[in-house]
Amino acid sequence: MEVRVTNATGADVAVNRLGPGDVFGEMSLLTGEPRSASIVALTDAALYELRKDDLSPMLAQRPELGEALADLMTVRQRLGAHALGCLR
Repeated sequence: MEVRVTNATGADVAVNRLGPGDVFGEMSLLTGEPRSASIVALTDAALYELRKDDLSPMLAQRPELGEALADLMTVRQRLGAHALGCLR
C-alpha cells in the first residue's frame, strides 16, 4: 500500500509505504476529521474495516491501544508535513 498526500500544487505525492499488519485511517477514526491521505494498493491486498463503533469497546478495555493509535497519528502527521514542506 502506498500512502499519498496532495501537495500545494495539487499533485499527489507518495510519502510512505505500508505492508502486512500495518494500519491506516487512524487519524479520521480518532478525530472525526476528513482523511488526510489516500491509500493506493500496489499489489493485491486483503483489508479489514474497523469502524468507530467497533473500536470504542476495545479502547474502553485497553486504553493503551488508544495511546498507541494517538502516537501513530502524531508520527504520520509529522511525516506528511515534512513531505509536503519539502515539496512546496
